[in-house]
Amino acid sequence: MRHAAFKVNFRQSRPLGAFIKKLHEVLFGESPLWEPGSRPGPQPRVHIVNEGDDIASVVAAEVRRVRENIPRATVGIVYDDGDTTLTAAALEQLRENLEDRLQGDLVPVRLVPRNDGVGQINQFDCAKIVSVLQTKGLEFDGVVLVDSTGRWMGADGKAASVLRNRLYVAASRAKQALSIIAPRTEIIRTLMATKLCELAQL
Repeated sequence: MRHAAFKVNFRQSRPLGAFIKKLHEVLFGESPLWEPGSRPGPQPRVHIVNEGDDIASVVAAEVRRVRENIPRATVGIVYDDGDTTLTAAALEQLRENLEDRLQGDLVPVRLVPRNDGVGQINQFDCAKIVSVLQTKGLEFDGVVLVDSTGRWMGADGKAASVLRNRLYVAASRAKQALSIIAPRTEIIRTLMATKLCELAQL
């Protein structure tokens, strides 16, 4: 595999590829075999939310920023499947709130039901709320990774390995733009304490 692996990551822009490479090192303790490509793109962003922040407004601002940099971009708003607070009703409420905040920008907001493996997930030129497991094998112009409770970022013990894998999968679905929205938990402090803070806007 070491000899067969692609040497250059052509999926992501150079700033995003450098961030994803470092994120891999932080999460798994080893460097991937590929090097970032040369395509230009915006710098990834890490947005720290505080208790009481309006998550929909924060997400809408990040979607807007992606679309301003990449016209007609398809933006994946990615959440963790294991987050029990994100019921079908809560996800629908998030969709409505985002649609309300983005209506002036003419950005359609789609919610991909957890049992919908094809349907709305194949729609483009929009923002799509989708679980990380539904994104495997897919790419988005931009990804807004949402962890409002610190579940992904602050997990420990046996579950941490699964959650780290999901975090990496979600982040690496982005081709050009990535925003991570999370509370100030341990992994965020780790990101800020490593060279990741030099590779992203905080």
